[in-house]
Amino acid sequence: KGSDLCFMDQRIPGHEREVILEAEDTVSVPVGIYRGFKNAGDTPATLHFIVGGPDTGKVHWHPSVIDAARETGLAADDNGLLVEIAAE
Repeated sequence: KGSDLCFMDQRIPGHEREVILEAEDTVSVPVGIYRGFKNAGDTPATLHFIVGGPDTGKVHWHPSVIDAARETGLAADDNGLLVEIAAE
């Protein structure tokens, strides 16, 4: 139950797409396209996300996510994982 918002960043200004997903909806986002999900409703929602293909690779964060992570003391490592930045 609940609803999710799926958005895709196609890297072409003015060509971004958004769609509201409801229970049991399915969406496919091509490899190499930044995408994000957030709950668009007032109740908890569950999203089942599957990464397919023979090589799922690593996470490539949108630059805005990396910037926001840095502000909280995180950075992306070589595997695409967000990790705490060592204090200097």
